[in-house]
Amino acid sequence: MNGAGPPARYGLIAGTEGAAAIQPDHDRAESASDRALASSIDDALAALRAARARFVLAELPDDGAHADFADALRARGFADIGRIAGYVDDDVDLIMLRLEVT
Repeated sequence: MNGAGPPARYGLIAGTEGAAAIQPDHDRAESASDRALASSIDDALAALRAARARFVLAELPDDGAHADFADALRARGFADIGRIAGYVDDDVDLIMLRLEVT
């Protein structure tokens, strides 16, 4: 994945036509300011649009450390599409979000 700068990483998914992914840089996302987080996600989405992504997927733990990242994605139109209970740890689910790119 290419770096959009902290705290988001993103890229097209190899072997697909138009599928992309975005994820938090786990070392940076938790400590990032709201402004840096928003800017990083916006830069990633602009780059993915330019690369002709048709949709963007995000998978992340549903925990306090990633709540701001998930909220920022939802604020940009990402929709929750799935949840795997206890995937990360016994008490931490994995959430999946998707954005259709226009």
